[in-house]
Amino acid sequence: MSVYRKVIAVLCFGALLGLTACAGDSTPEDATQSAAEKVEGAVSELAELSTEKVRELAEIAAAIEKEPGRIQEILEEKGITKEKFDEMMKTVSETPALKEAFDAAKKAFD
Repeated sequence: MSVYRKVIAVLCFGALLGLTACAGDSTPEDATQSAAEKVEGAVSELAELSTEKVRELAEIAAAIEKEPGRIQEILEEKGITKEKFDEMMKTVSETPALKEAFDAAKKAFD
């Protein structure tokens, strides 16, 4: 199991526990199902960010830093929308293992 998958599993387990504990008036079964659905969504989003994807994000970010006036053109060349890029960058910035991988990859493009 890769480091990223381990990090994702730990984060998801913690989220599941937290969401289950804060469920309020709903039954434990409802809370568990709702938490599991939220965790499943988070896992699938993080799973998209493989090492290769993180490297691609670093390459895109470096290109945008070098030529900020061409942001839309750069994103189109890479086949990604601004919204998706921002969403993935937010996920990377909020996940220590992904952030570390991103920073290391970005140095290669600076």
